Amino acid sequence: MKGSLALALLGFVLLSQCLCTFKKKRAPAESAAPPSLESVEPNITFLRSVNRAYNQDKWNPIIARIIKELENESLCESAFNQAGIDLKLLLGNGIIIASADIMGRSRAEALNLTEQAKKSGQRLVDDWNVPAFTTTNFEGMPQTVTDGKPHIFLNARAFSGGEAYLREVLAHELVHAGGYPPKEPGFLARVVGGQDLDYLGAPFKNIMKSCSGK
Repeated sequence: MKGSLALALLGFVLLSQCLCTFKKKRAPAESAAPPSLESVEPNITFLRSVNRAYNQDKWNPIIARIIKELENESLCESAFNQAGIDLKLLLGNGIIIASADIMGRSRAEALNLTEQAKKSGQRLVDDWNVPAFTTTNFEGMPQTVTDGKPHIFLNARAFSGGEAYLREVLAHELVHAGGYPPKEPGFLARVVGGQDLDYLGAPFKNIMKSCSGK
């Protein structure tokens, strides 16, 4: 009986040691590494990071190509000019593009955003009604970016319709990058597909028509 008890106690000690060893080997969760910078085209900089929105190796070159096409197509450039946006100057000053869910993986400093801008952006991550969103230092509004450049963040929906839909999304976001902040459309307007730049009227419609590539 004493021998059995001794064996049982020894077994319990060994089991406890095994469990403790197993627990020690489980590394604590680590924060994601800071995003790396990638310039596919001059002045078009991507923040690369682990993300769930899109395949960066596949789509970053496509995004850069589409933006350059928008810049160099005369009808599209003219439409932006009519809205008061010099697209070549805007892109020449540089833009930043990233997956939206980077908001939850990186510190505001690493993204060149203010803390409030990061918090506001996190509310839009993975929102299927928001294919993308842009933040810049809009005139008369609080500072959001610390590097002075527009930042475009892409959700998975931006890639749901292939290149054609992505082109429309990027044209829309470049209007925001050009200095026009989003304004929520009314309830009825949202029901029929209203957008947050509809308040611009004809100039915005002209951009979307001229830059769609259709």
